Amino acid sequence: MEKWDPIGVADFPEAADEYDAYLGRIAKRQRDGLSTEELGQFLTSLTAYMGLESRPDADLTAAREMQAWYVASTARFTDRKR
Repeated sequence: MEKWDPIGVADFPEAADEYDAYLGRIAKRQRDGLSTEELGQFLTSLTAYMGLESRPDADLTAAREMQAWYVASTARFTDRKR
């Protein structure tokens, strides 16, 4: 919600779980190695699914931030020597 909030509910504590249903699908795509552009397109498709106006530029920005977070948060697992 911090990086992607197409509905605009980030300031409402009662909406903290608004996008939880999408987290697994987003994480799977990141694990599968989806490019930033592809992830942005996926976010745009989710926005359209919600019946909202398309915002590809904002979705691409969110995808970049999500990818950066994912790489940083998984680095400790991928950088280990075997």
